[in-house]
Amino acid sequence: MKSEKVKMKEKIFNLKVVNLANAITLLRIPLFLFLIQRLEVLRLNPLLLSVFVCALFAIDGLDGWVARIFHKETLFGGFLDLATDRIIEVGFWLYLLLNTEISFIFPALIIVRVFMVDIMALSAYNKGDYRKEKLKKNNLHNNITYSKSSRAFYGTLKAISFSFMLIYYQNLYLLNIFAIILVTISLIRGFSKIVEFRKFIFEPAPIRDL
Repeated sequence: MKSEKVKMKEKIFNLKVVNLANAITLLRIPLFLFLIQRLEVLRLNPLLLSVFVCALFAIDGLDGWVARIFHKETLFGGFLDLATDRIIEVGFWLYLLLNTEISFIFPALIIVRVFMVDIMALSAYNKGDYRKEKLKKNNLHNNITYSKSSRAFYGTLKAISFSFMLIYYQNLYLLNIFAIILVTISLIRGFSKIVEFRKFIFEPAPIRDL
């Protein structure tokens, strides 16, 4: 008979919790922490710093590609990817807030946007009708937030913007320019998602027995 340990490993494998795509996703977190820890050294070589930052956002596309190629797309993988994205994005903003003269309003707007939109997204995704609707991917909101070109544009914008802000962290003028651009695009994408989710979450809650 198989031991409980072996059965548990098989169960985890069958649920596709552990796979190459998820491992690639998780790789971004230690890479991000290493970058922040060694940032002062990396600043001595701006090109190398830019490569590290760009790699963080390039891997975001790589894990999804691997998941599709090997048919390992899972709900858990999607949530893991989302959580990793937010850890890195918010982490960069918090670093800039603590170590530069950037205005508090920029990180604050991003954090509010992240919590509001992502919680609404998880709520909407729990409903089957939303999942069916999302598969159509033929409306303006999907084109703004989910299309390959839109996601590639936003990922590239974040990579370039954070690279410049980390390299030229003492130039408040450049910091504000890139911060305004990033926050504006992020809020536009967030508003688009709220519009998309509205018919799935803004409905009467079921009456519960007290």
